[in-house]
Amino acid sequence: MQVKRFATGFLLSALLVSCSSLPLSDRLFEQNEPTPIVGLLQFETPEALKAACSKDHERIEKTFVELTAFDGTPSVQSVLMPYNDISVALYEIDAATFFVGNTHPDAEMRAAGLECDQKISDLATRISISRPLYDLIGAVDVSQEDAATQYFTQQLLRDFELTGVNRDKEIREKVRVLSDEISKIGNTFRRNISEDVRTVTVSSVEELAGLPEDFIENHPPDKNGNIAITTEYPDYFPVMTYAHNDDLRRNLRREALQLAYPINKPVLSELIEKRHELATTLGFKNWAEFALADKMVGKPERAQKFIDDINEAARGSAQDELALLLARMKEIDPKATKVQGWQVGYLNELVRQEQYSIDAQEVRKYFQYDHVLDGVLKLTSDLFGVEFQPWDTEVWHESVEAYQVIEKGKVIGLIYLDMHPREGKYKHAGHFSVRRGIPGRQLPISALVTNFPGGDGTAGLMEHGQVETFLHEFGHLIHNVFAGVHQWNDISGNSMERDFVEAPSQMLEEWVWDYDTLKTFAVNSAGETIPESLVEKMNNARYFGQGIGTTGQTMLAAMSLGYYSRDPSVLDLDQLNEEMQNRYSVFEFDSDNYRYASFGHLNGYSAYYYTYQWSLAIASDMFSRFEDEGMRNKRVARDYRRAVLASGGSKPADKAVEAFLGRPFTVDAYMQQLRRGVSVNTAEE
Repeated sequence: MQVKRFATGFLLSALLVSCSSLPLSDRLFEQNEPTPIVGLLQFETPEALKAACSKDHERIEKTFVELTAFDGTPSVQSVLMPYNDISVALYEIDAATFFVGNTHPDAEMRAAGLECDQKISDLATRISISRPLYDLIGAVDVSQEDAATQYFTQQLLRDFELTGVNRDKEIREKVRVLSDEISKIGNTFRRNISEDVRTVTVSSVEELAGLPEDFIENHPPDKNGNIAITTEYPDYFPVMTYAHNDDLRRNLRREALQLAYPINKPVLSELIEKRHELATTLGFKNWAEFALADKMVGKPERAQKFIDDINEAARGSAQDELALLLARMKEIDPKATKVQGWQVGYLNELVRQEQYSIDAQEVRKYFQYDHVLDGVLKLTSDLFGVEFQPWDTEVWHESVEAYQVIEKGKVIGLIYLDMHPREGKYKHAGHFSVRRGIPGRQLPISALVTNFPGGDGTAGLMEHGQVETFLHEFGHLIHNVFAGVHQWNDISGNSMERDFVEAPSQMLEEWVWDYDTLKTFAVNSAGETIPESLVEKMNNARYFGQGIGTTGQTMLAAMSLGYYSRDPSVLDLDQLNEEMQNRYSVFEFDSDNYRYASFGHLNGYSAYYYTYQWSLAIASDMFSRFEDEGMRNKRVARDYRRAVLASGGSKPADKAVEAFLGRPFTVDAYMQQLRRGVSVNTAEE
């Protein structure tokens, strides 16, 4: 997941996450001069962080005021360059404090980070609705500039207009107030999710039957003989996949579906209400219409049709898969008449073992975290001709690693890997863009924040799905590094349309299904390489479950779009939650289901969670070139890097894809894949 938040509550300052806190004038550095990220390190107290935030706020505002007072001839040098300085500074301090708020080990520092983030967001909003700045930029003649500068200016003016900057003063002030409120509410929604960890207790080791040995060893009974299982990823997914104990799976899933409930119910309602008010203030029918105005899809109606088409394409396979799961459930309980949500992962694993001869516990023995890390770095090096050298710099936690990205002896980017769980940390897996690269001025910096096993002295055995997630998030990271080649901050890095941003990472997932890739790092504790026959079985079973998974994703996409395309005064969160599941999922609604309270994308992605399926369709089309010409074909990889990754936001995403494929993209390949149906008993006996 590309972690992105909106400093203004919407479009202009789409700032990602960072960690830096030196005075702004001291932050910029020449390329090839790696500078440590100190935002998580230099402040010993929350008060010190707040003081530095205030100083940076003053510096940015001073530059902004000076620019808007400019009365000379507007030009690239006199207007666009100073604006770019403001954009760089806003991005960096906003990203720094947001990162602190999501990853710092100390709760008070996290709170201080989010408080500063809110303060900077308010300033970003005021800048985004500045009529004098809009007029200055609009007066710059870029007709003789390069295509990237022309596109940057065009998009910048569009974003200004989407904030209502060309409206009267009263509306601009209302937009500012609403945007500030939206940012605060969103921070609360996110914080409530990250701080809520639920626990289910079992009274004996026997109740953990079916779980891997290392999982059981890492969960010793307390002095009363009880064992606590949490809703955190490293606990949740193994239990839902392997535990024979049906009650344990049911209870853990119930807790997971109630995370941040009921506290986030009124918070989400208020978030939806404020966004609706903002959208209608700007002349849009609802937030969904506003949020999609700058996306590839363009309109909610097109997004809704895409969601419905995908659901229809996947539904046949989903129903076939469900029938197989029910048949397997009847072998356990002959009286069973349906499959429950908490049984899906477990039954899915049984079918994979029995129909495809795939045992996920056997597979995971080949994926030790350290080896996976080495494999991901090697794959990227081989494909794109770069090296990753350990970077001796300060980090905010002992488990964090840092690397320099080297190409032809030159540092082209800096990366951080914060990969293991700890209290108060961001709960999911995501890429945080720390800094966008600007040639001759600053290197791109990225951080991965995940919650994978390892980092605690254990082997850190990973599920194959987690390996896939690792490569996906690393795809965002290298995208940000390779796209850090543009002089304008707003179009540098992976700053393209938000409903395309997942596509490059989704395409990269294909390599974790490739034996030639896996054999370079998938080694068990005895030093044995993963057998090719096992990888073949994994591929045979790969698409089993895709139908159910896709209908689940379309349900969430429809929920995301639905919550933001209705009048909040008549919106019932629980009713729509149930309606969307009954319409799109193949499972009956569970009355204990309050998933919207912990569905963090309802804040970040808001109305466009369809992004994942839309991007996946594009990824399937882009991968066709590698499939046809070779997954290790360096010429194709070079073309892909140049046409798609390096383009950043300097052109429309569909044009970048067309340059790589030699034709416009289509969703046909993905639709065909979804309709292929279920095939079992294909594994060797």
